[in-house]
Amino acid sequence: MSPYGLTLKNFAGIASGQGKSEITIDLEHEVPDDAQIVAFSGPNGSGKTTIMDNLHPYRLMPSRSSGTTPGCFSYYDHIVGGEASKELTWGHEGVRYLSSIRIRSNGKTKKQEAYLFVVAGDGTTSPWASPTTGLASDGKAENYDECVEEILGKPEVFFAAQFSAQGKTPIAKMTPTEVKKVIAQMLRMDDLANLSAKAVEINKGIRPHMAAAQEQALNTRHGLKSIDELEAVLASAPRELAAEAEAL
Repeated sequence: MSPYGLTLKNFAGIASGQGKSEITIDLEHEVPDDAQIVAFSGPNGSGKTTIMDNLHPYRLMPSRSSGTTPGCFSYYDHIVGGEASKELTWGHEGVRYLSSIRIRSNGKTKKQEAYLFVVAGDGTTSPWASPTTGLASDGKAENYDECVEEILGKPEVFFAAQFSAQGKTPIAKMTPTEVKKVIAQMLRMDDLANLSAKAVEINKGIRPHMAAAQEQALNTRHGLKSIDELEAVLASAPRELAAEAEAL
């Protein structure tokens, strides 16, 4: 994943650090093509971490989050003015994307809308849709999370292997349990666990019907004559027919 451009509106870190309600970072045109390392410099509290924390499409700021999934983070604690937005242009495997996240927190109303668009060569955008699963971006935050995961994978893996947030534990210092969890996410073992759970539920539903079918089959089997009995009947048939014929 490569970030190209970022616009943040009404984020607390930028408002307090820069005195601005909006900031735009153009990494695509302002960074030389041959650059190997790109660094942000500035005094403490100037908003560097807020910018870095948003240079990815997932719905969280990793250095401010208690975990690596959107459920572990709340944007509402990091915005000012009641409404904020994040626009990130990024690329992955030759495709250009636009992530648009809008946050509203007015009184008791808290709402997020999140859209994922594909950016064409002429700059036009269209909602992203999976060519295999039919999943499509429709503005719902949870749906957006699934769309991003289908493209980039689980956030647990992304923030361990591709995006190391400030203050987070690198892979080299993880405990064996933490490493196993990351590997499990890489292998999508949670998907296998979900399939296993579905199989268990299906088995529970089928089991009573199977028991009834087995009982019926057993009763039918008991009502049938054995092969030896059938052979004896067939063997005696000619004699019985002859006896019937003589009686006539």
